[in-house]
Amino acid sequence: MTADDLDPDRCRPVTQGFDVRLTGRELETSLTLEDARALSQERFRWSSLPYGRYRVRLTELPRGADTYLIRESDVVQGSPEDGYVITIGRGDPDVQFRIYALRVPVG
Repeated sequence: MTADDLDPDRCRPVTQGFDVRLTGRELETSLTLEDARALSQERFRWSSLPYGRYRVRLTELPRGADTYLIRESDVVQGSPEDGYVITIGRGDPDVQFRIYALRVPVG
């Protein structure tokens, strides 16, 4: 599956072998999944983040994945190459997003 033909209903959750880094001016140091609270094996939450703009990157891809995708929205913009900018603000204080690990098609 690629970004062009992504079907979330056909995706299986990955529960290990990956890591995420969150950076932003509002943070003294970057955060990883170790800093987040696990809500389940595939859901995590960084709590008490101040309003602001944060960059999210998948820093360790799961086995078999070549890249990743976070669907863009009014509060999520970016790319796997540069990371995705997540905006947390008064109108969107509880931003949620899914990260899809993808394979790049050969040929």
